[in-house]
Amino acid sequence: MLRFFLFFLCLWGVFACDDVERGDAYAGRNSLQCHQENKVVSCTEVNPLVGPVGGVSNDNAIFGNGEIEEIDWETTVSWFLKSYDHLYGFDVDPLAFYPDNVERGQDVYMSVKRGELAKLRIRVDPKIKDDFHLHQIDEKKQIISSDVYQGGDICVADICLREIELSKGDYAVYYGNVDKKRYVHVIEFSKDEKNIDFVQYGDADNSNCFFGEENGCYNRDNVEESFNEVFSQAVVGGRFVERKPSDFKLDDVLYVDLTEPMNLNDYLSDVVTQIVMEKNPDMKSKYEVYQKYMVQQSAKIVQRDEKKVELNECYDKNSSKYACEPLERKIVSMNSEIQSLRKKIEAAHLSFMTVSHIDNWSVNVVLGINEMSIGWDLPSNALSGTIVLQNYSDYNNVCTKYYKLTYDEGCLNKRFPMYLVSSDPNIQQKRIEAEMVDFDKESNSFLLKLYNVGSGSGHYRYTLVADVYPIVPGFPYAVAYAAQIPGTFVNGFPRKDGPSAVVGGLVWGAHTSGQNSYNTLNHEIAHTYGMSDAYMSNDDPFIYKSTEETNLMNYATPIGPKIAYRPKQVVYTSKNERIKKNGKYATESQWLCMRDRTKCVYQ
Repeated sequence: MLRFFLFFLCLWGVFACDDVERGDAYAGRNSLQCHQENKVVSCTEVNPLVGPVGGVSNDNAIFGNGEIEEIDWETTVSWFLKSYDHLYGFDVDPLAFYPDNVERGQDVYMSVKRGELAKLRIRVDPKIKDDFHLHQIDEKKQIISSDVYQGGDICVADICLREIELSKGDYAVYYGNVDKKRYVHVIEFSKDEKNIDFVQYGDADNSNCFFGEENGCYNRDNVEESFNEVFSQAVVGGRFVERKPSDFKLDDVLYVDLTEPMNLNDYLSDVVTQIVMEKNPDMKSKYEVYQKYMVQQSAKIVQRDEKKVELNECYDKNSSKYACEPLERKIVSMNSEIQSLRKKIEAAHLSFMTVSHIDNWSVNVVLGINEMSIGWDLPSNALSGTIVLQNYSDYNNVCTKYYKLTYDEGCLNKRFPMYLVSSDPNIQQKRIEAEMVDFDKESNSFLLKLYNVGSGSGHYRYTLVADVYPIVPGFPYAVAYAAQIPGTFVNGFPRKDGPSAVVGGLVWGAHTSGQNSYNTLNHEIAHTYGMSDAYMSNDDPFIYKSTEETNLMNYATPIGPKIAYRPKQVVYTSKNERIKKNGKYATESQWLCMRDRTKCVYQ
């Protein structure tokens, strides 16, 4: 297959859990106060404008033992707060929620659909409401429109928290004539719609869907809804087109053959090529012509070489030069045919390459895997005793999930339910048990003992099959995988300067549990649009916590739904090693990258 077209990227690490504490969905309805202990973040929402004295009684609990909360308005965390009614992105550095880092929150970025207004809540210190001004500014921070809002517009009595609307542009808070260095940037985008093919494997309500407490299985509607919720931050929407596996000539039941050592890159390369060909019939037909001539040439070369052997034997047996002339003429004729086929191959290759446009390879396909099976073809004499099989890591992965163990705890000497499928009409399919009695990690092989198989016959074929909780074959610690298609070719021909951007890809989406399942799937979909994993400092308080402020592209686990406009340093896939370009750490605006693949950092 055309593996030379593809380059694969993105393994996404260990399972994330849903039982971690979740953060506020709106970067603080009023303000968040956070502290960190043992890499765990705890955030409490506070409202400096409503307290126990003259405040609302049901808000008293957030102030502890009844003291009035003192707020330093020069360093307060946030003056711009996300509105529940704002449908797009709201990006502020979450580390600004910490008192020692409040200066990191001086810029708030908001995305908005072209022609609409950004909605946000603004908070004003009631003591200085008469001096509060929100001005519109230009790129040099010069005022171009005064008093878009004043303190009197925000405050009613001493309650100074109001939802406002802003058009595109940049805004600054002033106290009198003093720029307080609190800015909000409203960025307008046209709505960008992504077309994504979605293939569902298995029922979205089967018993395996509840790996944790929540259903994590996939169907078109919930995947599209989750995608739109996350990527609306970049004013991006998704149209997920439901496809049957047969639409791409794939099997209706997802079965992974593990008889030979698993190479997931090659496996997905074949799947991607098959999908691309089925979506582009003209390209497929030209490729089939190319393949036909290649097969004919290979067969003709074998025949020619066999004749050469006969010719040498003829020379050895005969002293007369004329005795071998028929063979010599045959070989000359066959060489001519091979040369003719080479010309046909070159012409077919040119014809294929000229229709192999980047647009044809720009496919985004998601496999939503709720159910799958794995299996091994067995030697005919393998039903008694023990069997040596390949791909220990995959067997151990599914068996430990069955027993709700960790992968490292292993599944040695545990019986695992399987099926024996046979071409023998008297057996066909039979429930059995298998027990791993030994394994070798280095060779990725293992020794299996079978129970309740009965006697077999060497005249029939046997296959060992298991219906399993979905996995990523070959990668026991990964929960999903994205295969990227790079822009290696222009109008079918190699770029002289190499690939420039990712143009599509395939997501292998083995479900997990609850919201983590959708975050993980969206993470991998983002990779197929070129987005890289985000660098996270090891002391970053959000690296090990699932909150609404945890970045979607966090290289570690768990991840959250946040994508940022602010440039973020990016890392090589599956490790926290920052990418360098021209001697500097590469950065990526996730909003812009999702909208335009050329804005992404190509690895």
